[in-house]
Amino acid sequence: MSAENPPPNLKSPFLMGLWCSEYITDEATEATGLANELSAAFHGILKWSFLAKEAGFLCPEKRLFVHRQGPPCNEYDSHGRLEGYNDCWQPLGIHATPLTLLTSLKPGLDSLFVKAAIEFKNENPYWSLTIRIVLPYEDKDQYLNCGIFDTSEKQEDFNQLYGAIVRDALNPQETVIPVPLDNDWCDTHASAGIDTDLLQKIKEQRNLHQPVPELELGLRLRAAGEYIAAFSDLLVASFDPVYEKAVSVPEDVFDYSVASIVEAKRRGLAWELIALTNNFTWADNGPVLRVGFESKKTINGMQQPLPRPSDAMQFMHPYDTKPKVGGEKLQDDLIEAIWQANGDSVYRRILRLQDEFNQLPQNPKEGDEITRMFPLAVVERSDPAKNLVRSLEKAASIRRRAADVAGELTKERGQMLKRLAALIGGAAVFLGFYEHWHSQEHHEDWDSFIQFLLLLGTTTCVTVAAALYRNYAKSLKEERRFDYRALGEALRIQIYWALSGLERSVASDYLQRHRDELDWIRYVVSGAVLPFRRWKRNFLALGREDQMNMLKGVHQAWIQGQEKYFEKNVKKLEAEHHFWHKVAWSFALAGGLQPLFMLGQHLAEWFGSHGLENFIWYTQVTLGLVGLPAVTNWAESLLDPKSHGHHQYAPDKHHETWVEWLRKRIDVVQIGLFISGLVGVLYVSLPKFPDIGGYLPNDHNWWIILNGVALLAGGLSLAWTERNFHTEEHRSFSSMRMLYHSANLKLQDILNQMEPLKHDPKLRALDWERLRSEAQDILYNLGCEHLSENADWLIYHRARPLEPFMAG
Repeated sequence: MSAENPPPNLKSPFLMGLWCSEYITDEATEATGLANELSAAFHGILKWSFLAKEAGFLCPEKRLFVHRQGPPCNEYDSHGRLEGYNDCWQPLGIHATPLTLLTSLKPGLDSLFVKAAIEFKNENPYWSLTIRIVLPYEDKDQYLNCGIFDTSEKQEDFNQLYGAIVRDALNPQETVIPVPLDNDWCDTHASAGIDTDLLQKIKEQRNLHQPVPELELGLRLRAAGEYIAAFSDLLVASFDPVYEKAVSVPEDVFDYSVASIVEAKRRGLAWELIALTNNFTWADNGPVLRVGFESKKTINGMQQPLPRPSDAMQFMHPYDTKPKVGGEKLQDDLIEAIWQANGDSVYRRILRLQDEFNQLPQNPKEGDEITRMFPLAVVERSDPAKNLVRSLEKAASIRRRAADVAGELTKERGQMLKRLAALIGGAAVFLGFYEHWHSQEHHEDWDSFIQFLLLLGTTTCVTVAAALYRNYAKSLKEERRFDYRALGEALRIQIYWALSGLERSVASDYLQRHRDELDWIRYVVSGAVLPFRRWKRNFLALGREDQMNMLKGVHQAWIQGQEKYFEKNVKKLEAEHHFWHKVAWSFALAGGLQPLFMLGQHLAEWFGSHGLENFIWYTQVTLGLVGLPAVTNWAESLLDPKSHGHHQYAPDKHHETWVEWLRKRIDVVQIGLFISGLVGVLYVSLPKFPDIGGYLPNDHNWWIILNGVALLAGGLSLAWTERNFHTEEHRSFSSMRMLYHSANLKLQDILNQMEPLKHDPKLRALDWERLRSEAQDILYNLGCEHLSENADWLIYHRARPLEPFMAG
């Protein structure tokens, strides 16, 4: 695809999952009316998501009608805690974010809501809505014959919906998602899925009466439900709360009832049931919107009434957002309201950040980003390999956009840091001049006017610095810079994992401790690359030579490219670190030497030795000239810090003598002597300036001012390298350089072993599979290491945000 015609809809979608009851009500006469109301309710939910026109189930202020347990809308407690609860029903407002519906097309309410979604899409073509089918089996025929489509009407309904969704899809591979089970549940030597021997053993141990096919059905549907729960940003569940909770067993891995899937969304997934995530990390990161109703099933001898669905909507947030009640005793309804407000606050922040990112303008050059990340020349002779690369255009485009904006924000931060340093440094210099500006002949009016201007300069610099910092902090550009950089790195790893034939999910492989910092980034990555299994399928469908070329391309573009990147930045950071430390300690040394020279001057005055006084001053100037040769190198480094020579970043100080210590820092000493000599020349010469002599301060005040400027310059130089994280980033980048260097060597060795096997598909098949799996395992673990490092980078930068410099 050319740069002039980028692929459409290069945005990460909002994922809405569906997992609903398979029945509506027992009485066929009531089914039609209830189905119509539930369908209208789902129309309202979709419009509420897009912040659209009022619908039947939206209040005049465009909020959803809900059944509020506890205090009514217009009542608040003394702390105003119910206000957050009432705000939860405001529209989601995903203006720039497309919506994708994940559904298994189970008979019953799932199919009913999908029909409503198709109608909504036809009625509102200006809103981006797509539907993806999550299949519990490998293909739809297996699914149709599993037993839940027990009538011809249900089968025909499924086929019609399935056909309509697939026909409307741009890419069927993205639209139909067969759910893989983890290896513990699969027979690895079979092409299909379930290890029936394992299920038979489970059946015998638990004394179950169901035949093995029913166990397989329950297991697969539970896996599909957990897949939808894990990867949906919002799970819409419609079920009878009385009946479902009475019959469900959430801890039973064969139970796929709606209540069990809702618990999996809120509490955590079943252990190692699906292969794409685990039962702890991120599983409970999202709410459930229950569109409730009660059937007329008899439970415990009681027959329940049938409320309208518009009065039975409820948000069910993750358990980790439930408020902890301490010494204050709260009513259950108030705890529920605070829980609702807590969960909604977390959730809406995620949606807001995702929608802000999707509002960023698209660059036409984004369409060719995948060819920059993975040159098509590597797989030019193979259409399947080229198609595999091209299928990642959307993810690569989103990555390019995030990286470009992060780069622009980084430059803007650097400019802001320079302005703050200049303004605060200027304020400190003006203040020093103000304090010590006393003319030699005591021109009081002139001194007063000069001091007024200097104080005005101090105030102006501080005010401008404060205003610039306030506007910058208010814009949240610092936070966005971190987020977009992390998003770009996450998508880079996800793309190269996909090109390597891995079905792993970056969103699931972040550590749980990084959750708060990376929640919305996970949403964007999942939406951009889902479904993950297609990459493995497409990769395994390639011949050996194509697989080899794909791995070679990943090795060159990712591993070797990142090693060069970290190598380059380690040298750059090392040079900048040494340059600014040299500047800082040179000025500090100059400021520290001046009191010694001035002490000598006072001793000479006390002893009345004018010759000794001159000798000390000439000695100072002479020592300054000794440092003159180092000034040339210093000036070169000032113009281009990267031209600074290579230095050992952390020299070994063990058994280091004073001579060795001084030799390693001789350039700092030379420059410090030069600056000290320059101060000596200036503070003696400036009071004797021929044109305005008598109006300038005397030599003593000039000495205080210039010495203060030298110490200030040293302090600001140290603050500059600290604000730019030179030390932390150097250590982090050095460790990543070594990591990628080791991976480069190991992966190159594996590829060399695979080279003679790539032409003959029958030659040493087990060796080929072992080597390929070993290469993929290295790429997977390397990606996890990079994700952890990048998340830590984000956290320590966010913990120390940009702040104004402090200068005395």
